[in-house]
Amino acid sequence: MCNDIPTKGYVDPGSGFTNSTGFDTVQTDQCCNICADGGVTNIGPYDYLLLDLMWNPTFCNALEDGHDFTLTHMPSMRCSPSLSERLSIHGLWPSWLKTFGTCCNATGSNKPLDPHEVTNEWDNSLRLRMLEDWYDPVLYNGRFNEDNGCQICYVQNHEWQKHGA
Repeated sequence: MCNDIPTKGYVDPGSGFTNSTGFDTVQTDQCCNICADGGVTNIGPYDYLLLDLMWNPTFCNALEDGHDFTLTHMPSMRCSPSLSERLSIHGLWPSWLKTFGTCCNATGSNKPLDPHEVTNEWDNSLRLRMLEDWYDPVLYNGRFNEDNGCQICYVQNHEWQKHGA
């Protein structure tokens, strides 16, 4: 699962970027808790849902230029050429009119996804559809299926913990 991808705590010596998404350790294959060090914001009712889409040509070009507006990739990571012309879902976020919420862990239930549970217990048709439309163009391995388990920790877990969606 996800070989050669830095795990939590990795600091890029060039940019100083600290990876806080993906796998906690390579040995455990467990997703990072991206909210462990952050504070809770906006735990009340939200005003609207924001569907955030990502146009991969723009994202991939920015990544080539050293800019990652998702803040989830190391500077040397690049998009898979086969996905550079697609539109993908980035997230569905509960949002507020005057502020931005993140890591809304009011009940303590905002824990990292378990990639094995997602692979084995989620409805297969929903999971496969999510992998087709909600993916990271950097991590795609050539097939939209359960073999691409790193999508769970790098995309779905990041969005689930940060935004609850």
